[in-house]
Order: sequence, then structure tokens, then C-alpha cells
Amino acid sequence: MTRFGLQIELPQKSSLPQKRCPGPCRSNVEKVEGTEKRAEQMTNKSVENIEITSERTIAASPDEVFDAWLNPKIPGTPFHENEKLIVNPMVDGLWYWLFRGQPHYGRFTEFRRPGRIRHTWMSRKTLGEETMVTVTFQKKGEGTLMTLLHSGLTTDDMAQAHEKAWNFILGNFAEIFGQRSAPSEIRP
Repeated sequence: MTRFGLQIELPQKSSLPQKRCPGPCRSNVEKVEGTEKRAEQMTNKSVENIEITSERTIAASPDEVFDAWLNPKIPGTPFHENEKLIVNPMVDGLWYWLFRGQPHYGRFTEFRRPGRIRHTWMSRKTLGEETMVTVTFQKKGEGTLMTLLHSGLTTDDMAQAHEKAWNFILGNFAEIFGQRSAPSEIRP
């Protein structure tokens, strides 16, 4: 057989040693409580890429919404409620957010003010796998259409949990941020 310009000699199938399973054979997945589901999730990771999207229209300019989204002092932003927070908002800047005992962390990969923020996202709910969050801010009438796309999710359960959380966060942000009385209230 020739592969990549190299001649490869494979042994004949009959010349390979045949191994037999001594005693009753077991599958590769031990049926210990919880491990079968975990093993199934691990094998599906490379196969699926589920994306979820959440949108809100916010009565403010894209500049204001962009700045507010990253400001942990503003109620309704994802980083506002935290037990511990480290945020370095720049390309390749790292962030760490401890919320309700659950660590979330990642790295900012893109900043295009006032149109787009992109960062990786890892947590227990992503099974430690790196996923991607992209937030865009588009002018829409007198306000901003804010769209959050979370990609790289690998199971339906993972996608549903994140969709529920992101819808809550964006809804909360739009409601609280929309109630401010003046843009100066959002400045750090």
C-alpha cells in the first residue's frame, strides 16, 4: 500500500495474533453509576457542535451597551454577581468568574469596539472543554440589537443549560440597563 508517497507493508490479517477475552468479556465502558453517560458525552465531543443564540434589543447606543456589558459594576451584566472576579478585557486577556461556587474562565480572542466581543468559555457545565462566546452589538433604530452566540457545545443537555442561563442574563441585562436614567450612570 502506498500512502503519502511511502510504501507501507501491512501484515496479512491471518498473520495477526488473535486475542481472546478470558472469561466473560466486558464492554470498554464499565457500568459504574454515572460513568456510562460521561463516556458517551466524551465520545460525542468531537462529533457535535451545538450553537445557541440569544438576542435582546436595548435602548442605548452600541458604544454604551458594549461598555456596560464588560463593566462588573453594572447590575445585570454577567460579571456583576460574583464571589471572585478577575477580568483583563483585551485580546489574549484572561478572565475568571466564580459564581455560586462554580468557576467559569476563558480568554478574550477579539475586541472590535463597539461591534463585537469574542472569548472562550470553560466551566464544569462544558465538561472542561473550551467553547466560544461571541457577542455582537448592532445599531437598530434608536437602540442596539445585542446577539450572543455560544458555539462548541457538545450535548443537548449542555446547550439547554447554557441557553437558559444566557437568556436569563441577557433578559436581566436588558431590563436593568434599560431602566438607567442617564448614560453617565454606566461609566465606571
